[in-house]
Amino acid sequence: MARDTLNARQPGYIRIDDDTALHFSDWGDGAPLVFLSGWTLDADMWNYQRAPLAAAGFRCVAYDRRGHGRSSDPGRGYDYDTLADDLEAVLDARSLARVTLVGHSFASGEIVRYLSRHGSRRVAGIVLVSPASTPYLLKTADNPAGLDASLFEASIAEMCASFPDWIERRAEAYFSPGTSRTAIQWTADMMLRARRSSRQYSYPACRWPPIFAANWPRSTCPLSCCTAIAMPRRRSRSPGLPLLPHSRAQR
Repeated sequence: MARDTLNARQPGYIRIDDDTALHFSDWGDGAPLVFLSGWTLDADMWNYQRAPLAAAGFRCVAYDRRGHGRSSDPGRGYDYDTLADDLEAVLDARSLARVTLVGHSFASGEIVRYLSRHGSRRVAGIVLVSPASTPYLLKTADNPAGLDASLFEASIAEMCASFPDWIERRAEAYFSPGTSRTAIQWTADMMLRARRSSRQYSYPACRWPPIFAANWPRSTCPLSCCTAIAMPRRRSRSPGLPLLPHSRAQR
């Protein structure tokens, strides 16, 4: 049975448990697309993609991750297993099937973990935009191209000291050349809405492998996959898909 929305006094929320309710929006009709935001960002990051896609005949669903945006902050559950279960709750509550999951950055791990944990019965395809956590970021014996753990620890310490300054120091590298200061501030404000517990505990999750799809029976997972790779020094467009300004599509 599908989970009910929180109650009539709080439309636009899906109850996960007694302490957790996720804010969502559901635009348009047609083939369903579900958008998952990057770390510390929320559903608003997809507004400029969802609006034209909804107008073009797609159903576009997006939600704020727990501890992000307008969703509640239970102070726990900032791991890929729980976040994958939250995604399943959203798909269940909105009765979604044959859906394409679109994830940016950190959310690529949520999508992969969802598929390895819940299977692909609801999923027609996936789009990973600038995936930041697949296969995983930490340097280990079996992932020699990863980053040293000390870099993560230094970044977390800097973030805990002053998250606004952490954002400011990285803005130039994150955005495409020519991005207006207003757009940068809009994104920073969105990031600052994420509660400290969610950003502090979910950030290290990028260090750990999200259990890759090698465990799926190939015959039961006829998924299509498109990956959009970050290109910070150039802009290009994929026909039919409004991309983030610093991305391009690659199959």
